[in-house]
Amino acid sequence: MFFLFVLLLLIGSGRETFAQAVPAATADALYGRLLKAIRQIPIIDNHAHPALPGDVEMDALSFDAASPSPRETVALPFQLRPTNLEFVPAFQALYEYPHADLSLDHLRELTTLKRKKRAASDVKYFSTVLNKVGITVSLANRVGMTGTPLDRARFKWIPFLDAYLFPLNNNVYKKQSDEFAVFFSSEEKLLKRYFDLVEASRPRTFDGYLRFVHESLGRLKADGAVAVKFAVAYLRPLTFEDSSLRQARRIYERYRSTTDVPEDEYRRLQNYLFFYLLREVTKLGLPVHIHTGVGLSEGFRLSGAHPLLLENVVTDVQYRQTVFVLLHGGSPFTQEAIALAAKSNVFVDMSGLALLHYPSDLAQILKQWLSLQPEKLLFGTGARVVNDLIEAEETYWLATENSRHALALALSDMVQEKRCDEAEALRLARLLLHDNAAKLYQLP
Repeated sequence: MFFLFVLLLLIGSGRETFAQAVPAATADALYGRLLKAIRQIPIIDNHAHPALPGDVEMDALSFDAASPSPRETVALPFQLRPTNLEFVPAFQALYEYPHADLSLDHLRELTTLKRKKRAASDVKYFSTVLNKVGITVSLANRVGMTGTPLDRARFKWIPFLDAYLFPLNNNVYKKQSDEFAVFFSSEEKLLKRYFDLVEASRPRTFDGYLRFVHESLGRLKADGAVAVKFAVAYLRPLTFEDSSLRQARRIYERYRSTTDVPEDEYRRLQNYLFFYLLREVTKLGLPVHIHTGVGLSEGFRLSGAHPLLLENVVTDVQYRQTVFVLLHGGSPFTQEAIALAAKSNVFVDMSGLALLHYPSDLAQILKQWLSLQPEKLLFGTGARVVNDLIEAEETYWLATENSRHALALALSDMVQEKRCDEAEALRLARLLLHDNAAKLYQLP
């Protein structure tokens, strides 16, 4: 860690010395060349939630009939607000929006244009969106792949695993907040879906429950899953400690038929199930995506989503063969996330960062990451339905566009500072945008 700390200091302090020696016109020309070349690189998107409005399969936390539409539960960052003029070129590219402003009358016209584009939605619709933004394959983090028509050749499925962690009565959590009541009701509905898929009901014994989980995970892979996802930081902290099989069995069988489950006992059961799930998906050859960093809900606790809370997990010798992908780069803990990526089994994904940060700010994060672990970085959009105006199509567009500009800025700095030459800069761009993901998921 000391070596990484010193290296990060050098990265931060060296910029002015080299950048000032390069004439502005030369720097602009370099940036322009890099951006033009970056636009030609086919992109693999590591993380998105492609969906049309009202699709309850978009997210496990809203997989509930009572709340099928997205809810704005926190103040949105500036870039995701409907007043952001950056969305004008997105609307123009996606829907042939003829205006250069966001006046109320013109937004009503936009609604009509969107409805017309989606009128005959089939599997080609979202593939066309990918074509317009330059993405060849997008990993779709969803409950299922039927709610919105998606071409399975272009959209690879990443199912949620959190529901398996909560097989008992969840009143202890639901009574804590209205938000938790929705989240845990959704997780219960998803667990029932998994039971139904293998034609089973909740077993009386814990050994029976583990057999169900084993069979259910195999079904997910057979149905096309290329990785799995934990969004558990929305439900509890990412602090997982060892729990014995004997202890887990006692807790499951003691509290299986009661509504009064002590939270500390339930936590021990969840700990055991988390590690059991890791072992099972590792046998299936599936990478593990974990939400780290900032979350978009009112009750979300950032301290419980710090990537370093997973350090004991990713360094445990039992899980050296498990591939972990830290989603969202642990933001705002991006330096800690890239330090963990020094582990052979850890990757860092940038999904959502281009929707939170403007290119000049994102460029500084990418510059540090590319200078430390370029082979462990994955591009991601984090595209999703945000509200009635900003939806999956727009967030695909904005995330890819801002990321290209940020990457060109970061690499331009690196070339000017003599960290690499222009050819190496473009190799790094290809690693981030395509090659690392292609290797990890065995994609073309």
